[in-house]
Amino acid sequence: MSSCSLQSLVSVREFQSIHNFLFSTADPEMESTWEIDGWGDDWEIERMDVDSSGGKQATKGWMRECKVAISPNVDYMCISHQDKSVFLHNKSNASDGGSNSFEICWKGVLSEEENEEICYVLCLPLVSLKRTSHGSSEFICFMIGFTSGYLRVYTEAGCLLLSQIFHDTPITEIVCSTFDRWAHLSHGGAIEQKDEVTILHQDSTLVVVDGFSLFQTMRACRSQLAMAAASGTLAQEPPPLACRKWRLNLQSDTTSHVCMPMGEVTPFHRIMNYSLDHVDGQQGNVTLYATVGNAPFVAYYYADEGNTRPILSYVASVVANKLTKQASALISAASGWIKWGAQTATGSAPVPSEEVKKPQPKIAPSTALERHSGLPDTFRRGSKIVLAPGKRGLAALSDSLGRVCLVDLNTRSILRMWKGYRDAEVGFIRTYDDTPSHHRANTIRLSGTAKKLALFIAIYAPRRGILEIWSCIHGPRVGAFNISKHDRLLFPGHGMLGMNLEKSLGSQQMLQCCILTSEGNIKDIFIPFHLALSDSKSNKAHDVHLLKKIAQMLHTKTRDGEEILKLITEMRLCSIQKQALLKFLHTKRIGPTSFIKCISLLSDKYANGSKKEEKDFVRLLQVKQDLIEIYEQMSELNVEYKSPNRFTEWDSLSKKLASDLQLSENESEVAAKLMKKYKDASPSSTVRFQSQLDLSIDVAEFLACFSIEKDEELGYKVSIDEKKSQILGSFLFHSSLFGEVNSEQVVETIKKIKGISTQQKELLQICLLHWQEYECDVYGNHKKLEELINRLDWNTDDDQASLVWFDELKQQVISTSRYPLAAYITTLVIRSHLLSTKQQQQQTESKDESAENTEEAGDEKTEDKLEWETLCLDSEKWNGFMKQMEDSLALNTCIMLGNKILQTPTTSKDAATTADLCPLVSVHDLLTNGTGHPSELIASVLSKSHIHPSLVGMTSSLRDDCDVVGEDDLNEHQQKFIDELIYCRNHRFPFSLSPNFLHSHCFWEEMVKWNKNLQDLTGMKRGLVHLRLISCQPQIQRGLALMAWSTFIHKRILALGRLVEKVGKAPKERLCVKEIGVRDRHMSEFCECASELLQIIADADSDQFPQPATTSNNKLIHGSSEFQSVESNWLDIGGKESIVEMARKQSDVNYKLIQHLMNLIFVLRSTMEFSLRGVKPMTQLFDTFGRKAFEHELTSYDVHLPDCDVTTHTVLGARRKFINNIIETAVMKMTQQSHHDGGDQVNLNDLKEWVVTCIHMSGEFNLSKQQAHIHYIDLLYNHGLDELGAEELEGVSDPEVIASKLLLTVGQRFAFYLNHISPDVGVLIFAQMPTRVSTFINSQELDGLKKADVPLKDTLELAMKVSSILPDFDGEDSLAYQVVEALQAALDA
Repeated sequence: MSSCSLQSLVSVREFQSIHNFLFSTADPEMESTWEIDGWGDDWEIERMDVDSSGGKQATKGWMRECKVAISPNVDYMCISHQDKSVFLHNKSNASDGGSNSFEICWKGVLSEEENEEICYVLCLPLVSLKRTSHGSSEFICFMIGFTSGYLRVYTEAGCLLLSQIFHDTPITEIVCSTFDRWAHLSHGGAIEQKDEVTILHQDSTLVVVDGFSLFQTMRACRSQLAMAAASGTLAQEPPPLACRKWRLNLQSDTTSHVCMPMGEVTPFHRIMNYSLDHVDGQQGNVTLYATVGNAPFVAYYYADEGNTRPILSYVASVVANKLTKQASALISAASGWIKWGAQTATGSAPVPSEEVKKPQPKIAPSTALERHSGLPDTFRRGSKIVLAPGKRGLAALSDSLGRVCLVDLNTRSILRMWKGYRDAEVGFIRTYDDTPSHHRANTIRLSGTAKKLALFIAIYAPRRGILEIWSCIHGPRVGAFNISKHDRLLFPGHGMLGMNLEKSLGSQQMLQCCILTSEGNIKDIFIPFHLALSDSKSNKAHDVHLLKKIAQMLHTKTRDGEEILKLITEMRLCSIQKQALLKFLHTKRIGPTSFIKCISLLSDKYANGSKKEEKDFVRLLQVKQDLIEIYEQMSELNVEYKSPNRFTEWDSLSKKLASDLQLSENESEVAAKLMKKYKDASPSSTVRFQSQLDLSIDVAEFLACFSIEKDEELGYKVSIDEKKSQILGSFLFHSSLFGEVNSEQVVETIKKIKGISTQQKELLQICLLHWQEYECDVYGNHKKLEELINRLDWNTDDDQASLVWFDELKQQVISTSRYPLAAYITTLVIRSHLLSTKQQQQQTESKDESAENTEEAGDEKTEDKLEWETLCLDSEKWNGFMKQMEDSLALNTCIMLGNKILQTPTTSKDAATTADLCPLVSVHDLLTNGTGHPSELIASVLSKSHIHPSLVGMTSSLRDDCDVVGEDDLNEHQQKFIDELIYCRNHRFPFSLSPNFLHSHCFWEEMVKWNKNLQDLTGMKRGLVHLRLISCQPQIQRGLALMAWSTFIHKRILALGRLVEKVGKAPKERLCVKEIGVRDRHMSEFCECASELLQIIADADSDQFPQPATTSNNKLIHGSSEFQSVESNWLDIGGKESIVEMARKQSDVNYKLIQHLMNLIFVLRSTMEFSLRGVKPMTQLFDTFGRKAFEHELTSYDVHLPDCDVTTHTVLGARRKFINNIIETAVMKMTQQSHHDGGDQVNLNDLKEWVVTCIHMSGEFNLSKQQAHIHYIDLLYNHGLDELGAEELEGVSDPEVIASKLLLTVGQRFAFYLNHISPDVGVLIFAQMPTRVSTFINSQELDGLKKADVPLKDTLELAMKVSSILPDFDGEDSLAYQVVEALQAALDA
């Protein structure tokens, strides 16, 4: 709200019944008895009769005769009259819709002595100490002052908590001072605040009760009362309260007072006070008591804290009473025993102890407090003084002459005086600035928040019936209300007792000032903070606060446009009002009606302004109003929009394009074909339904799309915000591009925007961007786009400017578009527009040539001819750009078909996510990313779609002639992709998508893919297949392999070597994954792929590399046709080098270093394949030079390789042991394979290949291949693999060496046979043997034979082969023949 108001806070129920009770003449004791005992609950009629007969008629002014108090948390209220009181409690009424109202919780008579009446009431809540109710009140204390001088404290149920008399004169006033959080923080806690209650008596006696003592006593009394009620006993009398008692001298008829702690008075102020007032300066903490009365009108008293000890009044009397009671009880008990209390001679009865008169309480004396200073006024008598909240030391007082004075207690001076307020009631209201701010002066900072405070004074003049709100100290009147003359202004002036800074953080806002009406309604006085700045000197501060308030209101969910409009109109400065208007206009969910109303009000206000700032503001308002009117007109046009039907006229699309866009027959057929293929390849999710499209936008969003700048000629210039182009395009152009709304109406509406004529390019750009965004709806709507372009190009007189605009649009919008179909149609439309312009230019030229023949006409003809030539040249550029768009559309069609493959779930893999799909490409991307960018895109699709590498280079002729590997496994989407790839290669990118180009990029893409997931070696294997399929380009093969080796393989091979060296065996999976990234079970395959990569490098013959030649433009051309050129439409291509060009630039390799690394890979692969132990490849199998050579690149020639001729015997022995270990492990695996159903032929062949490799590597390790081969054959026969041994025996170049070893194997087998047959047969066979043979058989040891139970027939065959191999005239030759005869005899036996 922007002005002061009286807000209904709570109402009082049964207000009339309260009056009837307080002013009834019925017997109060009987009525009290009814209330206590429950009488009268069913006697409504009799009560009414009593009220009507005995009670006096209710008057409207009865509230002014009562003592009224309300608690600061608005929970309780007390209304008292004479000796009666009514306690009311604030409750929520479910029947009234949850509204709150005060209901009577207790009523009755409180006087306990004769002629005792109530003088003053106070509602004091006590803060709760419970953690669950932090900062809330625990219970309420009704403090009642009586004419007898007694102070009694009651609960809400009317139960007496405390009754104590401090002085025997009537109580005039009770004032409570409690903790004030804002006051404490505003002064930094410099002045200590204490809770205390001050009681003023009629004879100027002031009693000060300590708040802490009162708080503890009230809690103890409350607990004692509850315990007594539960046990049925009487509550114990509470201890007396600690207090200080002052006698205020030198002032008569004191009526009201306030107290303010002053803190410790400095020496300077003590001297100053002495010099001014001739009163000794106080020392220590000082409290100021300001009183009003008569002679003087205002008196000031300073009390030193601590100088006078607090008087414990009533202590002596309590002790005396207790001693008296105990003595009386003892005497009464003894009298019954010793016959005390018997009748005397006179016969008089004893006086009962209850009739003994109670002793009067002892009143403690008071301490005199001299008046420090005052404001003497003989004819003026003070009525009431109230202290302002906070610690500024302000107080307001009313007097008998109808004045209200604002007093500064610090300087003891009157700051301001108001006249004409007889019997005035005053109160203070403190308001807070709730607008957020980070840097403020004079603020209160608490828990990271800051608040400004403003103080107002409320003056209620009951005789005039007016309530006025004034700004302190010198501010104007900010509000006035006509209220009843019988209302009451309630100002509690205190908070909850026992509050501190920590508890105040969670406490509710306390009531400051309110009005109690004569109808029983309580109204809160609401004052906005900005009214503190209402004077003429605070215009800027006033408007800045309102601006912050508006900004805060605009950030809420529920925004009241009328309230914000009211705040804007209340501003005074034009500059700040402009800021507020802009904030208001950029806020959503308010509506154009409120905007136009606000603009109209401000326009009327500044229509006759003379300042330049005001005139500019009026122009800005006019521009904003025009924009809002255009918004409303466009909203009406968009209402007519209907979603178009799906395009189905594909058969006639070619003819329609030719007629509408001036295309040739061939061009229109190509365009129609490309559109149809792109539509089929497009995903179905791009279709938008009518429910998904909403052309309506908020008016604030529309206004935010335009930026308004000052212009010398136009006043203000309207420009379009580029960031809001998407919203603006949908709102302005969608209905005319894809609906039936007339484009002429749209353009004419846009032209009404002042200064928009200079924004042609921006409007065209927004239109084209929106056209591209809705690419799925462009089919068949090209004519609407052409109409919009023709109408938006309204500067038709300047053809050169139009050409520049369209060329900029081509570079900024069309060529960078990732919507290829929409961009292609846009190109066709603009080309058609330029052709139409050229035709009009030709017609104009022909007319000029026939009409004008003068020299001036000839000059114009020359100028027109130059413009026509420029237009023709630009048309040719657009023709070339159209070809590029066709190529881009075909390539993107191929990419989308590939994405469809990825989106189709397979049995082994779910459908790819959006992040896995290959993005579409623009013409700008193709022109700036190098010649290899098309191949990169297709390679990315091929890598993710898992199409067989042999299908990459497939052509139409090869497809027709023979079957291609993997073609039968293609699904529908893969088949369409391959067809489109062949089309792009044949007709669009014959060089960029050539087979070798594709294989090269596929290889690199697969290697990159494997590098991201090292656990899966499929990518590396597929990449090597692609690398092998590069034909007739060994230089490219070697370059790609070199790049892959140095980038992905080299460091991992060295890491594996160091790891094997460290552990001395094949490492486990954890170490392999940690150091290399590859699992242990895949490590052998990884080494095999690395070896194959090195083999491809080694196989590349540098003599077959093409020799570069230099062309006329100094560009290098290579021998192969597919690497020597680019497509004719892409001659101006630039950007990064392709992977193929980088491969060509690779240096020559060191073949010896390649072989050296292959030896290391063989060792590592063997170790991992056969899980060998005790292997130290770096230190045992290679010397120092060999280890250092591993670190060098393959192109390094300055590496020192080890010399095979000088290899140490230690290294040779380790190598021989390693080779033999591999062969033995392989033979053992062969044996295991042969024992399981003949063995797996594939694994058996792999093991044979391993042995062949070992034999070959023996030569590379400077070992004898023949020894390795002989060792292999010997192991085969030793393990009983005679068939494999016979195969290998045929390939031995020197069989005599192996024959001697095999003869021993024959002897061992024969000995084993003889040892395991019948003894009789064995003796017979031995008897038939020659002595030499029997000696040879007996000398054999069977421990070295791995398999001895070989059939005797196989042993005989082996012996016969050995005898045939051994040379004649050799000693072993005759032995072999004799062994054959012995075996034959044994076989026959």
